[in-house]
Amino acid sequence: MDTLEKANIFFFITSIAVVVVTVAVAVVSLYAVKALEQARRALKEVEEHVGETTDDVKDLLLDLRESTAYRFLFGRKRKR
Repeated sequence: MDTLEKANIFFFITSIAVVVVTVAVAVVSLYAVKALEQARRALKEVEEHVGETTDDVKDLLLDLRESTAYRFLFGRKRKR
């Protein structure tokens, strides 16, 4: 084999490798974009539920502090 044939084979193999790597990067990028999109939607839903849960916990604490058993065990706060 002379040098020109070896160079042609090298460039042919390199071209195929570049195409394969480019396709692989594109596929991985598409999956990453989809995963980030799902994560964004999930975080948005979690934020909505955290707001609702915070309101529920505040209501629960208010009801607890107004209960007779709580006042019996811990007494009332002294006002200064």
